[in-house]
Amino acid sequence: MRLVRTLACLAAVTATPAFAADTIDFNRLHNASGGYTYVYGPYVEDGYTLTAAACQPSSFGNSCFVTPQSFQSIDPAGASIITQYASQTSTLTRSDGGLFSVSSIDAAEYFDYGTYGSTADLLLSYVFADGTRASETRTINTVGRYPVNTLQLNTGPLRSFSFLPTTGSSGSLQFDNIVVNGVSAVPEPASWAMMMLGLGVLGAGARYRRRNTGVAFA
Repeated sequence: MRLVRTLACLAAVTATPAFAADTIDFNRLHNASGGYTYVYGPYVEDGYTLTAAACQPSSFGNSCFVTPQSFQSIDPAGASIITQYASQTSTLTRSDGGLFSVSSIDAAEYFDYGTYGSTADLLLSYVFADGTRASETRTINTVGRYPVNTLQLNTGPLRSFSFLPTTGSSGSLQFDNIVVNGVSAVPEPASWAMMMLGLGVLGAGARYRRRNTGVAFA
């Protein structure tokens, strides 16, 4: 029984703690007058930081993001965002430098002028926990008035997640509701080795005790 309890403790120590999912919804940028809200510098929400590849200098600082006017937004009661400059990469990281997974993101056209065709492409890029990189292109629907495309990603653990509007959108797309989940660091190989050594010692001790246990009768 003691061995079972010890193994359970070791498993608990090495298990990945659960983090509550967060939705980066940009709602605190809501403009009650229906106009634009400008973000000077990186945008921070729920322990995550969103940066743009290039920001537009102004008298107030470097404007990186802006919210669409309410009549163009996919979330008129809250807020969505676009980059200040079209055709630039936005990159999401955890503010503390930790790992995370990304479940989904909402994307839609920004200008409903009917001149971009029926679809637009979005380049998604990932930097994984071990430093490896991957990318994929997702195509979104732009038929109708600002149709919302919820892209299911379910990818991680990540160091960063980036998205870039490419063809069919004139470089302008709006984004909202990035669903993320914090992930604890994966144990280093040395930690795994120490755990396996400990399990081996515990197993040897259990076998020794079994060999030296007598039977007593009343």
